[in-house]
Order: sequence, then structure tokens, then C-alpha cells
Amino acid sequence: KEKDGVPGKEFLSAPIHYCIQKEKPFLFPAWNMDWKDRKKKPHIVSQSSARILITEQGPLRATVRVEFIFGKSSRVIKHISLNSTGNEELIEIHDRISWYEKGHSLKAVFPLTIHNENTTYNWETVRTSRGINSPAQYEFPSRYWIDHTDKQQNYGMSIISPDKFGSDKPEDNLPRLTLLFTPGRSPLTFTFRDQMTQDWGRHYITYSLYPHCGDWVQAATEKASHIAVNPVRVFHPTLGSGTPRPEKLLPANISLYTLSTSQISVTACKMAEENQKSIIFRIKENWGQNLNNAELRLNSRILNAFEVDGLEQKICDAKWSGQIITFDINRNGIKSFAVRIAAGAGQKTVSAVECIHMDFPKNAMLQSENGDASAGSGPLFPQEIIPETINNGPISFQFVKSDQYCALACGGELLTIPDIRPGIRADSIYILAASDTGTD
Repeated sequence: KEKDGVPGKEFLSAPIHYCIQKEKPFLFPAWNMDWKDRKKKPHIVSQSSARILITEQGPLRATVRVEFIFGKSSRVIKHISLNSTGNEELIEIHDRISWYEKGHSLKAVFPLTIHNENTTYNWETVRTSRGINSPAQYEFPSRYWIDHTDKQQNYGMSIISPDKFGSDKPEDNLPRLTLLFTPGRSPLTFTFRDQMTQDWGRHYITYSLYPHCGDWVQAATEKASHIAVNPVRVFHPTLGSGTPRPEKLLPANISLYTLSTSQISVTACKMAEENQKSIIFRIKENWGQNLNNAELRLNSRILNAFEVDGLEQKICDAKWSGQIITFDINRNGIKSFAVRIAAGAGQKTVSAVECIHMDFPKNAMLQSENGDASAGSGPLFPQEIIPETINNGPISFQFVKSDQYCALACGGELLTIPDIRPGIRADSIYILAASDTGTD
């Protein structure tokens, strides 16, 4: 867009549209795509009869709705949005697709004014450059985003896709995002009849366009993808009638941690699995360059910190002082730290909770050797993977490994809540529950 009197740049050589590509894999149709099909000219989905409405037009957001029917019985309802908050350069596209085509894939096509044989494909912890479609490679995997920048790296277009992980590029300015895939049948695929209707039904797919100056590093495409994938959630807290108002307002910015550079980002921040007094930080390098003396700053004083592996086992002590951990990280590298911090101002330390384990009627099996479902009425947990205890903060649930009834399948039973001690009533009940179908 225009900035400081400099005219804006046109990134599209034609409108964004959809195409249907013939798909009839020779073998294993659910996951195969054949070069013979990819060479065929796609069918461009016509949007000439589309119904277009402006659904939002406010100070923070504007949205256009485009609805059209295509193929035999498929439909697209597309919402295109611009925001004045977050990243204003992001063009958000939300597709609601009802798909019932046979022997085809559906692709979103982005005709760009940028001509470059090479496009960068992100795979979360590493990036790679690939060319246009070839017999050896014509469907490219990616995670979160791909970027198409001009050869001089003056400007480019990132396509951010949190929902879809495959794309191709038949020409040097024509990236195509694969949205849906329903293969056709070949003489050798008669045993895969169920796969001839895969992806049928309703789909909700989100992707964004991010035009930028410079290359994907200068444009902070990695950061823009996180904004698109994890948008800011707005809360409006209310105070009850009996709640005293705080003596002073919260600061304008507050965070558990901050990083010294956007070259690194935190992919996980969670309680440690074993020692729940520690917080696990998992950090990755974003630009494909070595980085020395990176800093992770906590909002409270550090009591202890050490580097851990993927199983959260200690590797070595971390270099830390006060509230800051300093470390080096290799290109495309990952570092994990287990950190204990002191309670900050206004925080309360978690004190021991006085609790007892309730007795209750047992009418269901929970576990069996190797999770053998024939031993009970449904799927069971394998005994060998059930721990002796499961901790949730100060609350501990204990297990007795048994192939007998040890759980309650709820059916209107009446439970009696015991006293903690004579005359001391319990004020909370903690229940550890699981579903045997994933829906209950």
C-alpha cells in the first residue's frame, strides 16, 4: 500500500481464484498424486455468478462475503477481511466449502506479478527453497507459510496457511495451495473404494496473504504467521458487586517472558511433567542463522535454570543471572530450559492443600494388560503406561494397578463427601475423568 508518498505495489497479475485438478492416482489413491495428472490443464472454477456482500464495515475490520456454486454440487462461501489491528498488512481469507466432487483436487490459485523459480517453504523449525513443478517433485509440503520473493529480494508475498500443508507451483509466478483432495479410481485401486469419497463434506479453511518489502526475514513472516495462527483474544473483565476494585491499574504491558530478538521464538511454555515447580521453555531459531548471547527474560527472579532434552531430562546448567537466561543457539536449532522462578509482587505461593481420597462405588474396569478391550466392556488403558500418581498442582490422584473394577461409570450414583477432619468440611472436589468414546 502507499506509504510516505511512495506508490503501492500491485502483487496480483489476476484475481485469486480456484481450480480443479484431475486426480486419478495409479496406486494408493489416498496419498498419491501422479505427474501424469499434474501435467493436465486444470479447470478454472467460474465465479461469474457469485453473490457478493459487504458483511462488515467498521473502524477495526471490513469483510466481503463471496458465495458461488461450482462443479456438480459443491459450494464456496468465502470471507475476505482487512483489519486495522494486529498486522494491518494481512489479508485474511476464510473459506467455508461444501465439497462433493469426484476424482479431483481443489486448489486456491494466486497469480503473482513476482517471477521467480524459487519459493521458500517453511516447516516450522527449518525452511527450504524449491523450484517449479517437475516430474520428481510437484506437491510441496509446508507448515504455516510459504514465501515467494522476487530475485532481488526487494518485495514478496507470503501465503500463511495454518490449516493446509501442501501446495505446488506450475509456473514461476503461480503458487497454488491444495485445499481438498478426492482421488478417482484406476484399474488397480478397486480395493480402495472408501477413498473415492474422502474429503467430502463441509470444510472450514483459513489462509492469509501477506505482501511485504524485502525478503521473508526482513518482513518478519514468521511473526506474521503466529499472529494469523494465534490471533489476539480480547477479554472484558467485569467485577462482581462484592469485589473490591484494584488499588491501581495493571501496567500497559505484562508478560511472563520476553525475548531479546525476533530471531528466536518460544514454541512451548508449560509446567514440567515431573517437577511441577519448574516451567519448561522450548525455544527455536527462526532465520536459519547462528545466534550468540540470546536472552530470555522472565518477569520474576530466577531461582534455578538448566537445559533439558525432549524428555525434560537435564543436559547441563543454564547460564543465568537475576531474571535473564543467556544462551547460544545454532541455525534452525531448538533449546529447552527448565526454570524455577520466585513469586513476583502480588503473586501468592501455592501452599500445601489438605486433602483426602474419597471412597466411591466401583462398577467399571479402567485398565488391563496391553489395553485388551476383550477384558472389559470397552477400550481400556494399558496397565504398563498408567502411572502410580497423576498430579495437578497440589492435587494428587493415586492409582492401584488392577484388572478388577476400579472406576465409576456414572449412572446417577449418590456420593457422600467426607470431612477432612472431624468438624472440618471439604470445600472442593477434584475428579479425574475420561471418555471411552471421545464424545461423552
